[in-house]
Amino acid sequence: MASFTRDWDEGNPTDETYAYEIDEYNRYLRVDCSDRLKVMIYGFTAGENDGLPGLKKATFKQQTSAPSTPNTDEIEIYALDDGTACGLSAKNENGYTKQILKKSGTSLILNCEAGDYTANSIDEDDIQLANDGYLTALDAAGTGTVDLIKAGTNDLPTLPDSSEMASNAAPTEDEGIANKKYVDDNIASEVTASAYTTEDSDANTMLKSHAYKAATDGWVFAYDTGLDNGNSLKVYVGSTDDPVGAGDLIQQFDSFHTDQAMSVCAFVAENEYFEVTSDKTPTIRWKSVGTLSKPVDQD
Repeated sequence: MASFTRDWDEGNPTDETYAYEIDEYNRYLRVDCSDRLKVMIYGFTAGENDGLPGLKKATFKQQTSAPSTPNTDEIEIYALDDGTACGLSAKNENGYTKQILKKSGTSLILNCEAGDYTANSIDEDDIQLANDGYLTALDAAGTGTVDLIKAGTNDLPTLPDSSEMASNAAPTEDEGIANKKYVDDNIASEVTASAYTTEDSDANTMLKSHAYKAATDGWVFAYDTGLDNGNSLKVYVGSTDDPVGAGDLIQQFDSFHTDQAMSVCAFVAENEYFEVTSDKTPTIRWKSVGTLSKPVDQD
């Protein structure tokens, strides 16, 4: 930066100065003021004459120490080295100081800390990211950043591929995001089946002409080896506790011989009801999708 034309001199002109020198000192004053102000204030350079004064920039020279406490109802802004580089600070009438702007890496940042904000003091109007740009956080090593979330070019919230849930707990809301373990466990349960059981949830043997409610998806099987000519074996499934009266006949086997063996089966969805009817006493079995959950007797 070029030096000023002259050092500032408040001692001239004096009472002893000759009158013919006054015009020269007037010119000096204009030049000396212009040297110090024209870079920062509009109007001190020839051609700047739109009649609208204003600041072009404010330059803060680095001080050797913080200023003294300002007067009541005043605050001072000053430049001071914080040990890394020159930063911009402020000091108020109570003597409180705060660095406002500082160097961080290869950039300047506002010096904001967690304690600078009160609870709920930041709302949706205080921060807005550019589209397709991630909100980031400092990584664990403190040497880089981690992408958190962004608004994609399709205007939908987007998480990075490496995102994970806080735990592997199952989601509790219909709109909840399912984690990998939850999905894997449910896929596994859908492709496996429990052992057979002849018991209901009360550990009683399942009987014909009893309506049962399925606690999980599963299959009901019924068979008999001693039916006579004209006997029938049927299985009904429905959405109420009266499958025979209000449900659907899923499968029926009619005997045309004495001591004929026969069997029926049906898939029953969770919370549906089933009932087996027969002229004899069939054996009824149940197999759940996934872990065994015995049917609940409704009669």
